[in-house]
Amino acid sequence: MRQAGTHVRNSRMTDASSNNPAHKGYPRSAATVKREFQRILEQLAGHKRPYEIFRDWAEMAAISVHQLPYHAGERPVDAVFEGLEQQFSEREQRYTPEERKTLSHLFALTMEGLATPNDFLGELYCELGFTNTNSGQFFTPYTVSRMIAHMQMGNMEAIVREKGVITVEDPACGAGGMLVAATEEALSQGLDPRQILQFYATDIDRDCFNMTYLQLSLLEVQGTVRHGNTLSQEIWETRDTPQMQFFKDWLKGRQAEERIRRMLDIMKGMDRPSDSTAATPEPEIPEQQPTPDIVFNPQQLSLFDWNELSQGL
Repeated sequence: MRQAGTHVRNSRMTDASSNNPAHKGYPRSAATVKREFQRILEQLAGHKRPYEIFRDWAEMAAISVHQLPYHAGERPVDAVFEGLEQQFSEREQRYTPEERKTLSHLFALTMEGLATPNDFLGELYCELGFTNTNSGQFFTPYTVSRMIAHMQMGNMEAIVREKGVITVEDPACGAGGMLVAATEEALSQGLDPRQILQFYATDIDRDCFNMTYLQLSLLEVQGTVRHGNTLSQEIWETRDTPQMQFFKDWLKGRQAEERIRRMLDIMKGMDRPSDSTAATPEPEIPEQQPTPDIVFNPQQLSLFDWNELSQGL
């Protein structure tokens, strides 16, 4: 199965990634990178509020990353691609060519800030004062997310041996910090999160949708991110990270091969004497999202079985 990371530097918003200081031999801490991000954002805020710029940037950056497999020729152009291209152009036109270069540099800084797993965008969002406290929006501190991930993920190698892949769901994901923590937990156990983890994340806030998508994509993990309301079960938009796009393409190929193999077996069986012993059917390859192995509940700071709780409501 292909890895998405080889394509992360081929699109408009990613053009400035070659200017990333981390690529010149002196990686900096996430805290240092966040300060530079904030400084540049404030410099841009001449005729626009910093929040407006950040929101536009997050939308354009998330779209750019989503389009990478298409621009690389890995996926055929479709209606989803065309629609997102239009959305990108509408946002891009709000900025001058020089401002667009600066926005690209913010993307490079985000790549540098996520050189190792951490809730880079979530912490930045809070430090900039962009959270909606009136609606009760609160991002779990990353140190707490890290602790919860360590407690809930358990022996990941044992789960992989049993199931092949670990599915993790966060129905109120914020900027994806809890999922980033699960990624770091896999690394701490000597496992490759790109190969063993599949994330399913939902948030009602558009900024959270984009930040989660960006962070999971730049960490090169498989994820499906939804903009929607978990409680009412409304979903307004769904995007797969490039890694998940490649996985689904691979899975479709496997499913097609399996169907052909079964048809050939049936055709061969028509020429054979009937066998009274029925063959044991092989398991179907799932086409829909599986029941998650681990669910991070919306409250996030409380530890309980979300499925058990929802059945009692």
